[in-house]
Amino acid sequence: MSSPVRADPFVDGIAVLLHLLRNGLPAMRDGLATATVVEDVPDLLAKHLPLVRIARTGGASTQPRFHSGFLVGLQVWSDSEPNPSWDPHRAAYELSQQVAKVLFLAREQQTATPYGSISKWRESSGFRKFTDSALPHIGRYVATYDLLIRNIRP
Repeated sequence: MSSPVRADPFVDGIAVLLHLLRNGLPAMRDGLATATVVEDVPDLLAKHLPLVRIARTGGASTQPRFHSGFLVGLQVWSDSEPNPSWDPHRAAYELSQQVAKVLFLAREQQTATPYGSISKWRESSGFRKFTDSALPHIGRYVATYDLLIRNIRP
């Protein structure tokens, strides 16, 4: 008799979020590629816009084989687009709303990834505008989400 398949001993919540956003973010309009989704900010950030960064900033688990709490910082950046009514901040705002929708629906619909799924979703701090006077040509929005990520089932 073979031993039962066990889930990895720790939840890889970042992999869950990267998978959901890389596969769930639509192009915002015709002709605009989907956003780059990363854990680490790349060198020459401006060459990768629009961009979404995911970073675990906290969280804990008493049963990490099955689930783990993830306090996640989300940042989105965008530059201006060809449509003159879309400045960099408007473009970043629209991207932030897409990110929020993908993650909320993944929880609501219990979307499974090869790494696990979101079983609790809560905005600790919803997306808000973050300005940088040194980068007026780039719009940025930041948020913090409190998530419970469930490990893949064996």
